Amino acid sequence: MSSPILDPSKIWKNETSKEALNQIADICQKTLLIEVKKIKSGSAFCSIESNKYLPAGIHHVIGEIIDDVYISVKLELAHVNNEFRGPLKKIFDELAKVGKKVSLIAPPEKVKGQSSLWVEIKADANPLSPVRAAPFVKQIAELSDIAKSIQEQLPVITHYDQLMALFEDYKDVVSPVFPLKDTSLSLKHNDIVSTINNYLTAACCVAISSAYPIISDYFLSMIATLLREKSSDRYLCLLTQSAIKSRNLLELVQKIPFIPVVSAEQLSFGTIAYEMNNEITSLLRSLLAINKPCVFVGTHSKLQSIFSGGQLAANDPLMPVVVHLPDDVSEDLLIDFSLEKAARETSGLSIKAKSEISNAIHDNTAKLSKGKMAHILPFIANSGMNLWNSMGCDGLKDLEVITHNLRTSTETLSGLGRQVPGKRDPEIQEHFIKSLTAPDLLPFLKANLFGQDAGIEKAVKRLATETVARPSNQPIRICIVGTPATGKSETAALIAKYLSIPYENIDASAFSNSSMANTQLFGSGPGYVDSNKIPRLMQIASHHQGCVLEISDLDHASLDVRMQLAENFLQILQTGRAQSGFGSTFSCSSIIFIFTLNLPDGADEKLSRKLGFGGNPSRKEMAHAVESELKKFFSGAFLSRIGQPVLYTHLSKTSLACIIEKNINNSIRTASENIFINIKEIKIAPHLGAHFISSKTNDIIAFGARRLEDLSRELAANAFLAFVKENCYAVDAEININVCLSSDGNKILIQPY
Repeated sequence: MSSPILDPSKIWKNETSKEALNQIADICQKTLLIEVKKIKSGSAFCSIESNKYLPAGIHHVIGEIIDDVYISVKLELAHVNNEFRGPLKKIFDELAKVGKKVSLIAPPEKVKGQSSLWVEIKADANPLSPVRAAPFVKQIAELSDIAKSIQEQLPVITHYDQLMALFEDYKDVVSPVFPLKDTSLSLKHNDIVSTINNYLTAACCVAISSAYPIISDYFLSMIATLLREKSSDRYLCLLTQSAIKSRNLLELVQKIPFIPVVSAEQLSFGTIAYEMNNEITSLLRSLLAINKPCVFVGTHSKLQSIFSGGQLAANDPLMPVVVHLPDDVSEDLLIDFSLEKAARETSGLSIKAKSEISNAIHDNTAKLSKGKMAHILPFIANSGMNLWNSMGCDGLKDLEVITHNLRTSTETLSGLGRQVPGKRDPEIQEHFIKSLTAPDLLPFLKANLFGQDAGIEKAVKRLATETVARPSNQPIRICIVGTPATGKSETAALIAKYLSIPYENIDASAFSNSSMANTQLFGSGPGYVDSNKIPRLMQIASHHQGCVLEISDLDHASLDVRMQLAENFLQILQTGRAQSGFGSTFSCSSIIFIFTLNLPDGADEKLSRKLGFGGNPSRKEMAHAVESELKKFFSGAFLSRIGQPVLYTHLSKTSLACIIEKNINNSIRTASENIFINIKEIKIAPHLGAHFISSKTNDIIAFGARRLEDLSRELAANAFLAFVKENCYAVDAEININVCLSSDGNKILIQPY
């Protein structure tokens, strides 16, 4: 049989059409910034799938020679999940821009769960001259712009089909850690990620410590990204169960082909201190023996509570390796990561939506500290996603209110709670520095505390110095000395009010002996009554906002109590740590200690009067005399820790008169609130307080502001009751009143105006 005769014209035509196909493939590759490959013996080409992040535009192209007559170029403009329910008007507006030579076609291949939008361009199967190539390039570029505009309105689909397929058989027990979509933004921390990867390669378990879960999640995604880029067969996975024992964890690790990520909260070990070390060591050695490392995540204190091993523990720096994650991840990266994470739980997030939500989050978190922002960011990202999905761009207006609510939420169901011993929390530190160095602290204290301007000024300067210069692992402290009822305790309460944090008082003179003092403050050892209760000082130290703690009357405590507490507080002020009755230590760095003293046996009053004919002593002389007197009661080491005392002097009659008028005002306000009468304004007659000061005996005045507070309350109560009896007002009535002196000068009268 003879060979078939080939038509030379067809051979030439085939070669010219392939040349044209190569030209079109090159144009698509350069214009769309994608990679293409030849298929079907060079008679077709298609785009190459990429694991790298690609910006918006056309990513999928198919070109094919049809009957050696023309070349069909098919381009995907966009694709979306079938669950997408979004606005279509803008999408149709963009499609209207497509030229007459472009046709909408059915997708060449259907993808499960997705819908896609494809167009087709037909070009003659002849090599492109420069005249024909220029409009073709322009047409491809215009289609790319249209694709970008359409994709901005659609949720971005990240292709994790291969990853999800690997986890299909294990989805009931683990879920994947997804890699970052945009790896170009994470180069700053590649070194620490590579170090963690090297430890995992050596089958070392790694304990990753961070104060904020969002930063831990971000670095886990970076590790997953590195594993993917290295074409590794290793993947990170998260446990779906809320708690797991060591034996169950070992069994799970043997069954799954992934590296599990376990949070400190999920681990459940034995409660017997002598057995914990054996259980932990056994788990880590078993994981090493089967070449199956784990990644443990959590705050340093939580990880430490798990892996410290209890009593009789012997620690190994390689079991597990401890890695402290940096907290200098930029806010832009954290916001983008949080939105990507939130979008995976919904139908996705469009480029436009991501930009709008990201800008809204930036605007509402710009004034927050970095720690506060990292703490509430996952909640804000979820809120932004939900608001956008329900109301679009208009819904983001509510993000300001939501952010404010999250930022100001402070109450917990665990009382004062527990907190990590160590340095002061960055959020608390920032709040202390911003508030205690603010210029309005001094006028706030002077407006609420009369007659101690010099002492207040020194106290404010001392607090500013303590806040700025004191190491953050040591508590802030100040000592105020003065006669009774001169405003020492009121100063402590006002500072707490200004900082919007709790105020607590410990009266050292109330402890009958040193054992009682230690038990109440630090707790009792195992086996004693109430040994399971949280000690009072630990409660105060663990409050998440910090606390102002006044230690009052330490100088009036019995000798053994005074010596014991002074020794305890000396160590706390120096190291910032205290030891509980169980032997564990806790941090006191978030406490502002205010020691208020008045010297026993009237020594402070004697010091305020100088012998001879020299008149009253100066403040400098009195301060020196007070320090000399304090050395009789406390060691030099303790006095050096609390610093130079701030001196509060006797209140003048003018100050006492102001205090009476202020207390009368406050007492009337309180009485009106208790019986639901709304007093809008209170006018107090001039010199009302001065009259009562001049009419009272010196022994009442000598007791200072505290005795006058009782007098003011009694005057206000009697006057208000008489006022209510004479005048009938409806509930929630709003009135204005004058407060004046009675005709006999022994009481006050309240009159409406």
